[in-house]
Amino acid sequence: MRWQPPTIAILIGCLTATTFNSLGWLQISERKLYDYYLTSRPEEPQDRKIVIVGLNEKDIEKLSFPISDDTLATLLTKIKAGNPRAIGLDLHRNVNIGTENNQKLDNIFSSTPQLIGVEKTDGGNRHHKSISPPTQLEKLGQTGASEIIEDGESGVVRRGYLYVQKSQDTNKILPSFGLAIALKYLEPENIHPTGYGKESWLKLKNAVFPMLQSNRLFYSNRSIDNYQTIINYYNTQEKFSQVSVSEVLEDRVEANFFQDKIVFIGTTAETVEDIYTTPYSYRNLENYDFTYGVEIHASLTSEIINAALENRTIIKFLPACLQSSGLFLLILMTSCSSWYLYIKKDFFQHKEVLIHIVYSILNLALIFIIGYLLLLLGWWTPTATALVLTLSSEICIYVFIRLDQLKQTNIILEQKVQKRTQALKEAQKQILSQEKLALYQKLAQYVAHEIKNKTNIIGLNLENSQTDINELRLIMEDNSFLFEEIADDRVRSPQEIILNLNNKLSRIKSINQKVTFIINEIYNRGTDSNNRDAVLDTGIDLNQLLDVLLSDAIQISKLKYSNFEIIVERNYDKNIPKISCVTSEIERALDNIISNAIYYLHQKKIDTQSYQPKLSISTQNKTDYIEIKIRDNGTGIPADNLDKIFQIFWTTKTSPKGLGLGLHFAKELIEKYGGKILVDSIEREYTEFTVTLPTEISTE
Repeated sequence: MRWQPPTIAILIGCLTATTFNSLGWLQISERKLYDYYLTSRPEEPQDRKIVIVGLNEKDIEKLSFPISDDTLATLLTKIKAGNPRAIGLDLHRNVNIGTENNQKLDNIFSSTPQLIGVEKTDGGNRHHKSISPPTQLEKLGQTGASEIIEDGESGVVRRGYLYVQKSQDTNKILPSFGLAIALKYLEPENIHPTGYGKESWLKLKNAVFPMLQSNRLFYSNRSIDNYQTIINYYNTQEKFSQVSVSEVLEDRVEANFFQDKIVFIGTTAETVEDIYTTPYSYRNLENYDFTYGVEIHASLTSEIINAALENRTIIKFLPACLQSSGLFLLILMTSCSSWYLYIKKDFFQHKEVLIHIVYSILNLALIFIIGYLLLLLGWWTPTATALVLTLSSEICIYVFIRLDQLKQTNIILEQKVQKRTQALKEAQKQILSQEKLALYQKLAQYVAHEIKNKTNIIGLNLENSQTDINELRLIMEDNSFLFEEIADDRVRSPQEIILNLNNKLSRIKSINQKVTFIINEIYNRGTDSNNRDAVLDTGIDLNQLLDVLLSDAIQISKLKYSNFEIIVERNYDKNIPKISCVTSEIERALDNIISNAIYYLHQKKIDTQSYQPKLSISTQNKTDYIEIKIRDNGTGIPADNLDKIFQIFWTTKTSPKGLGLGLHFAKELIEKYGGKILVDSIEREYTEFTVTLPTEISTE
């Protein structure tokens, strides 16, 4: 399972290469890459063994085209006089030109053994037209096939014939024009071909010229016929020395210029249209550099001669089995190594994608460089195919890497989701616990606030009660003599005793009445405090409730603050309906507002002695709701604090320190019953709370 991705990558790479090759895309790419490699080789020196005598545009203007037999005979005579080793006549002369029978030209043909003429064969294909060579040269066997092979999609000449079947009707094999001249040049070196034809490869000394076969390099079956080989062009701007026909005819060429050289005679005029495209035609992007047919023949001749004499590189190719094996090993190596790098991703600290991309680029660059180096050594390998195979396999590996990453990411995300879900559950529990705790704390604070208020009342009552008790004790002590007198009374006259008893009984009665009064006071105070929190669920009279709260608050203020009197104004609407609610809650809310008002009335009294505190309470029936207004002329509330007074734990009370709970709970309790509480105040002038309660109260 772990090594399935490389296997799949290999299969996809092979399938891609096969598909591309069947469509011809790889063959075209191979040829383009070959051209690039060929033109990128180091510069080579000009081949001094070859001279081209070109019939250019000026020559044609002077001599016409084709040139006459007389002119050609004169040209050959002058070249022959230069003692060249071989002469190649790349001009078709199947008929006489300028005369019906030019014996002079025939004599030159017959007497020049180093002269090779051209003929056009049909190459064994009946659809090809042939052009016969000069009769004298054909008889002497001094001809060569002039065919030039152009690749169909671009017309680029990359290969040439070594041997060609002369005609469809005969099995005679004719050497190509370039090979025939090369063999003529090599004769003095005693170098002769040891093998040629369809069954064996041409060998000249140590140079073996491979026959281009089907499905080799970058050609299909249908493009290969006869004996073809790849032309290894000289990588130089000026491959050969050139002179014009006019220069030779006018003796403007040095006498020894042709000495021991190969002389090619052909057209170098564009108007003749004997021009072709080679891999070097597009080397200069600004100017198209075409090549004349005579130059292509000369290039093939130059390759053959220099391979035989100087061991110059011949473009070769690997056997089909080695090509296939090499490509398979290449894709196997790249795919496996790429995947191995990924499975060792911890080594790269989770940068495996970047590493893979860099590694893939390096692989492609390495294949590209190796292909170029092999070409320098004379070996052409299917580099474009190798690049396509590698690229497709690397893309496939990349897809597997991304899929594996997504899988791992999905696993990690699932784990994170599970952890996060568990964390959320725990957080939810904590939030619920915290909410409950906050509620408990809030309730505890509220209860503490209420207890504090009640405790203050009880404390004040206890202080008063203690005073009464002390007073009673003093009275008892002051009148203890009565009991002593009764107990220790000496017998007197009856009249005196009765009169004395009556007096003492009167005093005892008076004391008893006073004690009874004090005890009742203590009792009444205790029961009032205990009954204040009684809950009334139905028929609550808000006017009555406000009166009770107001009376308690005034009483407390008198106990807390000495010499503090408040003017109280009541304006109750007698027509307000009774409501149903939890009495203690509405009571607590209104009591907090009233107590708060009294506190700030006292605060202002402290600062302003001439000030008269005033508290106004009113109720009004608004049909759908009851409106309660509680207004005081105390310290008022600063404008900046109006939006803060209902916030929990916010307070300005300092003596004693407040908890900031009263108004907050008052608002919550009023809103609980669907009511509202609003405040209006001007600092140092007044504060007015407006409470509205619906007549039909619901706590749902």
